[in-house]
Amino acid sequence: VDGFSLTYPEGPGALNNPVLNALAAGGDVTVWVTSPLEVEIYECPEWIKSVVSEQGGFYKISISVGANELESAREGMIDLKLGPFYAESRVASITINQAGK
Repeated sequence: VDGFSLTYPEGPGALNNPVLNALAAGGDVTVWVTSPLEVEIYECPEWIKSVVSEQGGFYKISISVGANELESAREGMIDLKLGPFYAESRVASITINQAGK
């Protein structure tokens, strides 16, 4: 989706922790995850709406980022967990960095 760019941090686990950079206006983006286990949202800030659905063995994470009316940038994290074996722990995350107006 226009307005989003995807980067990865350095070091171990980087592929499990991508960073989505969003414009102040926000918008919608879809992230696809491959996993043999169930994927679900563990935690997410209010200004980020996210829904997970399964399609053909892939997990589709639909993310909707609200507009940022603040002068400064903000950051939020969508914590993911894979179940049922890791149901009590976060094993991946998507960080949203959003510019201010």
